[in-house]
Amino acid sequence: INAEYGAIGIHAMAEALFTETDRLLELFSLMSSIQPSKLRVVLQRVASAVHLKGSYGFDASEQEQITQVLEISDEALQTVMDGVRFIFERAAYDGLSGDGLMGAPDTG
Repeated sequence: INAEYGAIGIHAMAEALFTETDRLLELFSLMSSIQPSKLRVVLQRVASAVHLKGSYGFDASEQEQITQVLEISDEALQTVMDGVRFIFERAAYDGLSGDGLMGAPDTG
């Protein structure tokens, strides 16, 4: 997911992989409200921990700091982490490459 393109790039990719739901729309709304450079950090950490069941790559104190830096609630952060993890897992299941997630043509 390319954080620099915000919800627009995410929405285009998601249309091909996901059914539009209120929860998915909430995720896009939350993500588009976060500064791209800050969102990128969250995306990278969640992606690096996606193989770890029950972990998002942050400990409790880091999650608290993130909510303050992003100026979002604990619930909003949980929605973002859950949603991003789901997107990464689904993309992996469907064989979408990293470039495909970022909106580039998938050549592999």
